Amino acid sequence: KFNIKIRTISEANKGKYSYKFIDGRCLKNYYCLDCGKKISIACGIYGTGKCVSCTKIGKNNPNYGGTFHGIPKMNKTGKDNPNYKDGRTSLIRGIYMSNLYKKWRKLVYERDDYTGQKCKFKKKHLEAHHTNRFVEIYEEFVSCYNLDPNKDKELLLNLSKYWNDFGDIKKGIK
Repeated sequence: KFNIKIRTISEANKGKYSYKFIDGRCLKNYYCLDCGKKISIACGIYGTGKCVSCTKIGKNNPNYGGTFHGIPKMNKTGKDNPNYKDGRTSLIRGIYMSNLYKKWRKLVYERDDYTGQKCKFKKKHLEAHHTNRFVEIYEEFVSCYNLDPNKDKELLLNLSKYWNDFGDIKKGIK
């Protein structure tokens, strides 16, 4: 009847039809200072004034001028590692890295159906709980590796920091 064009909301808010339109100021385009590509208003006013690809080139790159040590990671294992000490491995690390421990741990998880025994949650912060006391496991370990409790006392006492059950061994109680 009045011949008024019906517009969608997105059409009504664009360009000179926008309620924010004042003298064409919202229509200003910003371009990259280096390559001339069109960039966003926020990047043009508040940012670097450059497009994404130009901000990462040359001196603007955060890694620019960084030194490469030239030693690949594969050369830093074993004797090539600066922290290498005669092939020593701490006792606790030796236990944790052994295949016997890994198999035992997997068996415990399968026995408990991958469920925490204290919290009853599945597959979250699991800890393998012992069916045998650690004293028994420890005595078996000492006999396998020919450790003498009298001669290797300091080494064995360092292990006590990692286990709660270890007090019985320090006192000599079996």
